[in-house]
Amino acid sequence: MKISTFIFLLSFTPFVALAQMLQVEQQTIERYLPGTWVCDFTTDIDGTSASGRSEDTYISNGRFNSVAEFKFQLSGEKATTTYLATGAGTWALDGNQFTTTATFTMHQQSSNSAQQRPEDAAPLELPEIIDVVEIVEINESKFIMKNQPDGSLTECSRKIE
Repeated sequence: MKISTFIFLLSFTPFVALAQMLQVEQQTIERYLPGTWVCDFTTDIDGTSASGRSEDTYISNGRFNSVAEFKFQLSGEKATTTYLATGAGTWALDGNQFTTTATFTMHQQSSNSAQQRPEDAAPLELPEIIDVVEIVEINESKFIMKNQPDGSLTECSRKIE
């Protein structure tokens, strides 16, 4: 009886060690995440290519604020339209899975398209956005996320004030 209990405990040990490693990783993320991060990104939104830069401030209480500038390439033209997006919401961790839930308002800043004029565009309130990424690396100066589901990486750097 004692030998079988000992063998069971030995077989269970790697799972305990793995769980502890994941917990350490989450603790590392929780330690480094609070603060302001600047991220350059490219994305595809409803079939339209967009690129930009965001400044995201994460607070240790699970809240965050974001200001981002998006540049959209207009289909069929060489023109671009630039938007400023402001948002606020919450963040949560489950191991290295990082989930943000936020609402954003988009303001058109400029357009070099003959079809669009910024003064004609009213702010656009977006529905709640839930984003899940995998944190690949984080330290005091760098934060790298793996976007779902395409697997692209976004690298952010801590804003020094």
